[in-house]
Order: sequence, then C-alpha cells, then structure tokens
Amino acid sequence: MTDTPESQDLVQDLEQLALEVVMLAEDDLPGLGSFSNHLDQLKEKIDPSQAPEVGDLLKRLGEVSNRLILQEIQAAVQALELLNHGVTLLLEWTRDGNLPSTGETWEAYCRISEELGLTDGAPAVSRAAAPSTATFIDDPELVTNFLVEAQEHLESIETRLVFLEQNPEDLEAINAIFRPFHTIKGVAGFLNLAQIQECGHEVESLLDAVRNGNIPVTPALIDLVLAAVDLLKDMLADLREALVEGRGLMKFDLTGIFEMIKAIQDSPSDTPRLGEILVSKGDLEAEDLTEVLEKQKEQEPPKRLGEILVEEGKVPPQKVAQALVQQMADTRTVKEAQVAETVKVDLTKVDNLVDLMGELVIIQSQVKQNPKLQGLADQRLERDLGQMARITSDLQRISMSMRMVPISATFRKMVRLVRDLSHKMKKSVKLNLEGEETEIDRNMVEAIYDPLVHLVRNSLDHGLETPKQRQAKNKPKEGQLWLRAYHQGGNIIIEIEDDGQGLDREAILARAVERGLVDPNEQLTPTQIDNLIFEPGFSTAKVVTEVSGRGVGMDVVRQTIERMRGKVEIHSRPGEGSLFTMRLPLTLAIIDGMVVRVGEERYILPTVGVRETLRPAAEDYFTVEGKGELIQVRNRLIPLMRLHRLFEVGENDIHPTQALVMVVEHDGEQRALLVDEILGKQEIVIKSLGPIFQQLDGLAGGTILGDGRVGLILDLAGLYELEGGNHV
Repeated sequence: MTDTPESQDLVQDLEQLALEVVMLAEDDLPGLGSFSNHLDQLKEKIDPSQAPEVGDLLKRLGEVSNRLILQEIQAAVQALELLNHGVTLLLEWTRDGNLPSTGETWEAYCRISEELGLTDGAPAVSRAAAPSTATFIDDPELVTNFLVEAQEHLESIETRLVFLEQNPEDLEAINAIFRPFHTIKGVAGFLNLAQIQECGHEVESLLDAVRNGNIPVTPALIDLVLAAVDLLKDMLADLREALVEGRGLMKFDLTGIFEMIKAIQDSPSDTPRLGEILVSKGDLEAEDLTEVLEKQKEQEPPKRLGEILVEEGKVPPQKVAQALVQQMADTRTVKEAQVAETVKVDLTKVDNLVDLMGELVIIQSQVKQNPKLQGLADQRLERDLGQMARITSDLQRISMSMRMVPISATFRKMVRLVRDLSHKMKKSVKLNLEGEETEIDRNMVEAIYDPLVHLVRNSLDHGLETPKQRQAKNKPKEGQLWLRAYHQGGNIIIEIEDDGQGLDREAILARAVERGLVDPNEQLTPTQIDNLIFEPGFSTAKVVTEVSGRGVGMDVVRQTIERMRGKVEIHSRPGEGSLFTMRLPLTLAIIDGMVVRVGEERYILPTVGVRETLRPAAEDYFTVEGKGELIQVRNRLIPLMRLHRLFEVGENDIHPTQALVMVVEHDGEQRALLVDEILGKQEIVIKSLGPIFQQLDGLAGGTILGDGRVGLILDLAGLYELEGGNHV
C-alpha cells in the first residue's frame, strides 16, 4: 500500500481492531457487536476491485463474528482465534501490499477454517506474497505494556488457581483463569511472539475443555497450569532482557508441557455437566447420553461432548449453545462494578510532582510564619492564608495518593508460595487474606516482599505443625495462616499470624546463651527473648532444610523494616500460635514528627517512637555506677540519653529537672531522651542529607522548617548505638 493519509487511517483502524479482537470472549456480546460494526466500517474504506482477496477476507470475518453473536458456532474459541488470525493477515497486507499465503498466521487461519467447515470461502490470495518480517522489536512501547499486563495476568491466575483447587465446581473461577490466558495468547500473536502464543493457546484449549465439563479439576491439572505459568514467566523474563539488549528471543522447549496437556486431554471427564443439563431439559435421552459418552472415550483424541452430540444428530446446535449458556448461568455469580477511568503516567513525573508538592508545603509554611505578615492585623489576609493552607494540604494528599497502590499484588504472590511450601512440607494450610485493598507507597511494595517471604516461610516451617501433630494437640488438621493489612493512624500495619505452636522460648534462650548473646544469669522478659530471633545468624533449627534453618532471614526482616523507618513486633502464645506485626509509615516522603529544641538546634523525632513526655522531679533522677543516669517513670528505671552530649550542643550538664524527658522506644527497649523544649507536632517533608552526611549515626534525614531553618530528623536505632554503654 502507498503511504497516504487514507492508508495511515486504515492502518490505525486495523490496529484498533487487533486490540479489540484479543480481548474478546465468546460470551462478550457487546464486544462482538462492536467488532462486527468496525468490520463493516472497514469494508466501506476498501475498494473490492483493487483488493478482491481482502474483501473476501473481511466478508468471512464478518460472517464468523455474526454467527458467534447468534450462537451458531459451537467451537467458539476456535472461531475467536480465526478472527484474531484474520485481523493479523489484514495488518500484514497493509505492511507488505499483499495478503500473505505462507507463514504461521496463514497456515493457522487455513487450518481453523477447515476445522470450522469454512474452507468454501477462503480468500483468494497471491501465492507470491512473502511472509511477514515484522518482529516484536518494531514497537518496544507496546511490548513493554504487554510485559506489565501479562505479569499482572499471571499473578492473578496463580491466585485464582489456588482458589479453584479448593472450589473445583466454581465455573466462574475457571472463566476467570481462562480469560487472562486468552488475552496473553492474543496479544502475543499480535506481537509475533510465537512461543508465548503457542503455550497460551494450548493451556487455553485445556481450560476450555475444563469449563465445558469434559475434563475435571484435579490437583494434577492445577499443577500443570501452574507449571505453564512458570514457563510463561520465564519467557516473559527473556522477552524483557531481549528488549533491553536488542537481541533475539531464546528458544524454549515446550515439548514437556505439551505432552502433559495432551495426557490430561486424553482422559475425558466422567461427569459431563453439559449432558446432565440437556437430559434434565428433555433435549436428550439418558440412553443417548450414555451411548455418546462411550464413543467419546473411544475417540483419539476425544472430541468435546457438544461436538459429538451435534455430529450424531442427537441435539441441534442451538440447544447445545443454550445448555452451555445455562451451565455458565447456574454457577456464575455476576458481580458488576464500575471501573474508574485511568490514564498511565510516567512514574518519574509522579515522583517529581510529589517533590514539588513537598516544596510547596514548605514555602506555604514559611509564608504563614513570616514575622512581617504575622504582625499585620488583616482578617482578609488571614482568611486567604487559611484557604491557601487548605488547598495546599488537599493537593499534597492527592499527589501522595497517586503513589499509593493496593497491597493485593504482593499478597497474591504469597498464595503460590504457601501452596508450594505446604505441599513440599506435607502440611495442610489455609491462607486467609484480609485487607487486600489497603494501599501502600509504591516504593515500599518491592521492599516488603522479602520480609513477607521470610515470615511466611518461617510460619509454615517452624510455626505450623503437621496434620498428625495438630491432631495430637486436639487441633484441626488444617493449619490457618493469616495475612492482614490495614491503616492505623499514620501507619500501615501488616500482620502475619498462624495458629501453630508459637515460639519455643526455652530453646531460643538456650541457643542465645550458647552463642554468648545473653548472660546465663540475666533475666529477660518474654518479649526480649522473642526478639533474640532477629539476631544475625540466629536459628534454633536442628536440621537445615532448603526452606529454613540457616539463620538467614529474620535479621534481614528487621533491617529492611527499619530502613523504611518502621518496626516489627512479635506476639507469641506457646501452643496457640504467633503474630508478627510490621508497622510502616504510609509513605517514605512524609512523616509525623515532634519538633524539639536542644540548645539552639532543632531536631525532629518520629512520633511512632514516642511513648510519653514528662518533666522529672528531683527524686526521680538517679545515677548508678556502671549504668549511668536513670529516670524513674511509673516505678521503672529507664536509662537517660542526653542529646546535648551526643551532638555536643547546648548545656551538656543541664539537670533533668530543668529540661524535658521524652520516653522513646525502639526494638522493645525504652530510653529517656533529654531535650530543652518541645516546639510542636507537624508533618515533615523528608529531605536527603546527601552522600556526604547520609551515613551519620543517629540521623535519618533533614527537613526545612517553617521559619526556613534546617531541622535534622533523628534515628532512634542510631541514637541507641551512639549511647553505647548506658544499657541496663
């Protein structure tokens, strides 16, 4: 075709049509109607005298789409695949000027046409046409979008497969797995990703047989589809690398997975729900159903029940189609929800917007605290400044929400992990997900994945018992594991709880004494004993397995959480189970902080670590040889830390009765932090201290305060290390 505005317009129409067809499902009547209308519009733009073979192809595609709408084609999946290949051929015609008569797409189109009995109207084409040379590199942006969406589809499939294994009769669950496979296969075909398309097609055909009642849902089927998901993930990873490196795709061996699919397909189901529906409606005699089932078992490969019934003249095609619709309606729970319109935005732009909003908040605060403006008794100015503050606050809230994503994607990854580990350990475990819609800063999503994996693996390996052990303790054979997420104040809380045996504190303490972490005569609280498992290299496992026992993991969990200015807590009940709680800030860009003065300097203390504030009386202040200064708070002696001495500011020897004490807590240990004055509580926009100062102990960052001065954000873990020898 010549490169004219008309041809460019035609190409755009075909590309839109190609995207539509890969999203079609056989029961999507609105989508099929839209596709048919667009085909009619294309026919008006193409002159049949100049491209008769293209006109024939468009006519055939229109006939197939109309017959799908009227439910006159039983093999709907094959018909949809025919439409997909037909549109791909049209796209290749716009690129090469001829409708191809060779190549994978053409051969697939002809094969399916023959299977559907449509060979009488196959388009006449030029045999001299060359095969398409288009590759996935032609449109990197489209491939990148495909990679993101395909990965999301595969994660969704994993979650739904585990649900289907527990609810094998749920047809909607089967459809929810079938549709993403159909989409992946269709888009892969559009992008000429042959092996991804081929693998997706085979699994899709298998699932189609499952939802038609010809193949039952079994553990073997679930394992096979999960294996296919893993294979597709490997192919997507190779595609991602190939796109970056500008190389060709690796050749994957699909023989093994295809042989397993064929083995399952060669074993027809003994429970044909379609036949039961036809018998119950009076459209088929029970004796005829038995006869057809026997023939189905003898066929190689076996055909679908509906196909045999139509071929044998037992049931008209329309009756089979109606029974299939009823089969779907009987088990499907229709949930319609309005989906908000969205637009994809470069993440760099979102981050820049958030940074600029932080600057705006700072400037707004500086304007409001300008001494010259504060000296003006102007009600209108005060009203305008108040309105500006409200708008700024709303803008900041909206911009921050743009960085928030549901935690559901991270939770879904745990579903597959729990299933695989429970099978490997021969334990029966039910995973309960709560609060999947809870949103978290996107920068934290990847960071919390490893801690979650470690905690889940430890719960399954060390926490939950085997079915025999649970029965001996009068517990249900199936162990329970909960993953929860919810917002609390300015934090997101993630909980991992199990109803297993809890932590063995005697074994933990004995191991800690053996390693020299604890003095044999030292008296530790249950919480302090539990926290020993976070020590590097600590493990009570007697046998090292591929799952755990090497002492690597729990210290990584704590370090990762603390790097995000969060904390992890343990609540264990011997014999009943354990609860691990990760408390994280909603965002890494803003924190709630207490602004304090020490000498002439301003410091910000994250409110998450502050327990209470007091001015001690003289009788509450003690000095103990070897333990330093102590403050009595609620009949308990707490070590005193002086910021004056740690940072060499203000009066080093000021008496605690002339200052303020803030009781802070980190990792289960409390300290009394001495400051001169508390200036207030406010939201703090965190600024990096840069490469030179970012490694300073006791400091987590900086901020610009309302008066334009710089305030340093304190890090409790670093302060504890600086304090050194003042531990009780």
